[in-house]
Amino acid sequence: AMEGVSDFTALALFLVYEKFVNSNSFWKPYLDMLPETVPCTVNWSGDEIRELLRGSPVTPMTQLRSQDIQSEFNILEETLFKAYPKLFPASAFTLENFVWAFTILLSRFTIIPGLNTGTALPANAPGAVVLLPFGDMVNHNPNCEAAWNYDPKEGEVQLIVDRPYNKGDEVFFSYGALNNASLMLSYGFAIRDNRHDYFELQVAVGFDSLVRQKAFILEQYGLKSVQGFPLYRDRMPDQLFAFQRLAKIKTEEELEKWGDKVMRKLGTTIDVNNEYEALQSLFETTNLTLKEYRGTAEDEMSMLTSGRLNYRQQMASILRLGEKLILGNAVNAVRTKLAPIRGLDPVPRVRDE
Repeated sequence: AMEGVSDFTALALFLVYEKFVNSNSFWKPYLDMLPETVPCTVNWSGDEIRELLRGSPVTPMTQLRSQDIQSEFNILEETLFKAYPKLFPASAFTLENFVWAFTILLSRFTIIPGLNTGTALPANAPGAVVLLPFGDMVNHNPNCEAAWNYDPKEGEVQLIVDRPYNKGDEVFFSYGALNNASLMLSYGFAIRDNRHDYFELQVAVGFDSLVRQKAFILEQYGLKSVQGFPLYRDRMPDQLFAFQRLAKIKTEEELEKWGDKVMRKLGTTIDVNNEYEALQSLFETTNLTLKEYRGTAEDEMSMLTSGRLNYRQQMASILRLGEKLILGNAVNAVRTKLAPIRGLDPVPRVRDE
């Protein structure tokens, strides 16, 4: 890779050069076969995003990714393109072409363990970032354990499969344990009943006089004062409940006694008041997050069976259905934990004067 340019960006620049500058490219048959636009959400119109992804975290994720690609392009324009205008002609190295190359890469790249691309890979690197012509046509199956492997003796990349295939069967590969939001962002599709699906719920400590001490405790556990936690369809992380309990601690004495303990020994509860406030706050957050969407999970199911949706509408509906089911289950799980406490009138706290 070029100095100061990631392997990823270098590969995107190579794609633009080979496709739009080098008319005798060795890769021409492959480049001609690549789609003109990737269906990932970065390439959706503003109206489609507002209409189809309302409520979904894919909306901010898409905005962030678009900004990242734009700022990467701006930096290159000011540095590399300026320094080597012959190598990077402005007519070919446009933002539009760069977005095309970047989204092609994000939807087709593979990391090959053990393959040395000639760049000094850091010792902990999982492998080289590559485009694999023909290999990149293998479709995703979340229940598949097949893996790419580089054989230096043969000098070839091999797909090590996890099941027997008959002639004519479609061969699958897993793009990773990806939730539907990540699949939509990079590939533009979502999977019904994706076993890796989760919803990243954002929660915050909130501002009070103890906010800095709480942030310090969270930092010891690799967490921030505004933190995302994965909600799955059948479970919520214990660390999320611990975070909520810490957030609702009111006094310095309480923080001294319980702050580190609730985070270290997950499942530790402080008292009935703290538990009530922690759960009530979580109930409100999940409920409000669910209300950001239009309609219910049932509405999504009837839309999906109507046969009236185009491809993007269908994928967005599968995405929203999964997210609504996860959030609905979370709301019910928290409500169930709250029920016995709500039966008790929360005891007013004794304020330390």
